[in-house]
Amino acid sequence: MKKNPGCLQCPLCHAAGYKVYKKCGMARPVGKGEKRLWDMLDHKQGLAWSLQDRIEGWKGGVDACVHLGCARRLCIQVDGVTHKKKCMSTRKNQPCIDARFDQSALAADYNVLRVDEDHSQGSWLAALDQALAACSSSGGCAQVFRSVG
Repeated sequence: MKKNPGCLQCPLCHAAGYKVYKKCGMARPVGKGEKRLWDMLDHKQGLAWSLQDRIEGWKGGVDACVHLGCARRLCIQVDGVTHKKKCMSTRKNQPCIDARFDQSALAADYNVLRVDEDHSQGSWLAALDQALAACSSSGGCAQVFRSVG
């Protein structure tokens, strides 16, 4: 994990410029879901990941981004209660924002994992393992993965 969250360079490709920490350093989680995600990623061996990175074509941050080499990334978003409301036509509607984020990420060739805050840790781990396996295989289009309750 990077000392300075929000930097756009991959810690695998630019390892000399990064000081990697096991814990989150100065970053603070937005909620319990993000803290839970960070703890899960800390316990997965061999993952290079960062906080609040950006994807091309999207102005907001990504909760966590797993770097699988310079060209392959898995964006992970924690979906809390506001992500479950019915999609309406307003710009402030979270499900619509999530759908636009997913489209932007896929267009930029980023894979996306959405984990539901209400799902179990086992569900999150299974979804992460599935996403990592699919992302690590050669070829294939970027896709969206979801935890299952």
